[in-house]
Amino acid sequence: MPSALSPVGLASAQMSAKVGGCNPVATVPYARLHLMLPGRTRRLNLEFDIVQRHFTPALVATLSLGLAAACSPPAPGKAARAAAEARFNTDLPMTEFMGHFVDPAAFMYWKGSGVDITEAGERDLSPTTDEGWDVLVTGATMLVEAGNILQLPGRTRAPEADWNRYSRMLTEQALIARAAAEKHDKKAVFDEGGRVYEVCVACHEQFVIDPELKANGAAEGDPLPSLPKGK
Repeated sequence: MPSALSPVGLASAQMSAKVGGCNPVATVPYARLHLMLPGRTRRLNLEFDIVQRHFTPALVATLSLGLAAACSPPAPGKAARAAAEARFNTDLPMTEFMGHFVDPAAFMYWKGSGVDITEAGERDLSPTTDEGWDVLVTGATMLVEAGNILQLPGRTRAPEADWNRYSRMLTEQALIARAAAEKHDKKAVFDEGGRVYEVCVACHEQFVIDPELKANGAAEGDPLPSLPKGK
């Protein structure tokens, strides 16, 4: 396109710009132009006649950008922004969340690995069907999301840096455990399930056991039941 257009003596000019359904009409002097704005997927179609003036391409581009801005949808108001904001209900007590979500998910995984040793002999606890393996995958998937949920506002505990670190460790380790279950890898499921357990124990020690001991002291007597004689 030349840097300026020579006057040719035509009388009027009209430009129509269509941007996302907007169609303003303005009288401007220039020539027929199809313009694609960088970074935009919407196309400006500009059509008008040449009049007796000189206009540079830079001026036309500036005018086109102004029209595009004028045709953009208005910014959402406070009510719309408030409606779009995420809201989390964390009223459920932590003990309920742990007892009805995290613990069941962990045991769904742990029960499908290892060996049960009894007087009758050993019994492999690994799944024997695709459906059985899918139970382990489901349990690990729930643990992945449990680590995310534990970091929500209203769920965290002080010190938050440690709490969130353990939560992220749970998600990371559960992802590895999930992959082992998807591969039907008995040994990896057993090993990775153990690492999930280590994350749980470390977190519980800092946020449950230690505060309980500090507040109430050690339990009196032997907290474990006595073994039957001869055992």
